[in-house]
Amino acid sequence: MDILDTNLLIEGKTGLTAIFNVMEYPPATMKCRILFPRKEDYLKAIEIMVKLREMWKPSPAMDVIIASMCIRRNLKLLTKNIHFLSIKEAVMIGDDIQLDIMLPKMVGIRAILLDRKGNLAKKCERPDSIVNNLNRALEIIETWL
Repeated sequence: MDILDTNLLIEGKTGLTAIFNVMEYPPATMKCRILFPRKEDYLKAIEIMVKLREMWKPSPAMDVIIASMCIRRNLKLLTKNIHFLSIKEAVMIGDDIQLDIMLPKMVGIRAILLDRKGNLAKKCERPDSIVNNLNRALEIIETWL
């Protein structure tokens, strides 16, 4: 299922949208089903915002909350808003399975496991990629852009 962002509502698209988009464009209340955030969505948004600020890519709070709602519900966000690119394009590289792989994955950020000695891959279930050096990680990131 897809969530429509404000710019698509203004273009006349109908479907499912977040309450924040309706606040930006009230006529959507007549045409769309409205999704409301839960406490867990706000907590996920805080996690995402912390990661974005660490990468010097803060985003508007409403956009991060909408992104967290989509991530938690496994929904696709349809948007033309460039603020969401910071969330989508973020990548964490590291050798700590909990901090560098599991935490970023929990907030919808891609993660590359840096396994220099070849002994971590068996312990890690969900990295987007596994590399043994940073040059290879950069090569992989370039293919994602």
